[in-house]
Amino acid sequence: MKEKNSTISSLILNYNDWKTTKHLALELNECSNITDVVIVDNCSSDDSYIKLKEIESTKIHVIKSEHNGGYGYGNNYGIKYIAENLQCTYVLICNPDVEISNECIGKLRTTMIENPKCAIAAPIQRLYKKDGKIILPWRLANKKEAVFSMSIAVSKVLKLDLSYNYDVLKESELYPCDVMQGALLMADLDFIYKYGLYDEEIFLYNEEECLAQKLKCRDKISLLLCQEYYIHQHSVSIDKCYKSLVAKKKLQLNSRLQYLKKYYHLSKIEKTMIKIFFEFCIAEMYVIQICCMFNNNWRK
Repeated sequence: MKEKNSTISSLILNYNDWKTTKHLALELNECSNITDVVIVDNCSSDDSYIKLKEIESTKIHVIKSEHNGGYGYGNNYGIKYIAENLQCTYVLICNPDVEISNECIGKLRTTMIENPKCAIAAPIQRLYKKDGKIILPWRLANKKEAVFSMSIAVSKVLKLDLSYNYDVLKESELYPCDVMQGALLMADLDFIYKYGLYDEEIFLYNEEECLAQKLKCRDKISLLLCQEYYIHQHSVSIDKCYKSLVAKKKLQLNSRLQYLKKYYHLSKIEKTMIKIFFEFCIAEMYVIQICCMFNNNWRK
């Protein structure tokens, strides 16, 4: 079992969003349960690195990745830095656009200490405010679900819903879940450094599923703290980089294809059929984007 005084380093990955990152870093800097705040600038194309260097201190570390290799590469860069340079037990991996209390961070640590099989812990995610919409963790999909869930229309027709039942979760203190949202989670540093580093072949989407697969292979679990929450200003950082719904969908589909190839052992025929279906998903998103544009223009 880990020691009760086990320390926590936080990790924030920045790309062209220094204001949001700075705000979170300064908040975490005030948290007594956080020993170090590590910011990785993922080779931003703006002046993020220079701006973030201005808040560097003995507690706040600002480093720059060697190139922009995506979300997985950037987080791995930070995890390696923490493992090799800082004395800590756990790493709190955060998107820049989240809010979490010092008390909640402490409860995450307690959960990890008291459950040796737990490699990842996270609170409930709420969107935009403390009583905002709840976004639930989900179970690992089978092959069919992993493909068809990429289409909004097909998902509704097939009634695909991988999320856990909130009626069950709200009655629990802790609940084991397959896939935790990547916006915020606490991980056992030894485990994630040795076995669970992010898959760098995946860009921006599906990292959570890859982590879940790695935990499953090592007989580790993720625990949801059902009575705790954090706030996520969903897609604030992503939207600043990718304005188009179609552009984001293409990234999502490409990541899903790489994930399927790696973990579901696709045949050549399956790969071809999935690529065709994903073209349909892109066309679907074009229609949605056009409808949104007309709707916005009509409101003006």
